[in-house]
Amino acid sequence: MDEIQASVDSRVEEEPIEEQEFAFASQWRLMWLRFRRHKLALVGS
Repeated sequence: MDEIQASVDSRVEEEPIEEQEFAFASQWRLMWLRFRRHKLALVGS
């Protein structure tokens, strides 16, 4: 049970950093982050 709690806690700590990245990102940065998540676009480029 402790292992599960530790993995959940580590995931919770990582999410706010990603949210902060979007909060202060420029338009180009937002576009790049969205493009990078799109796997088909990455393969096609």
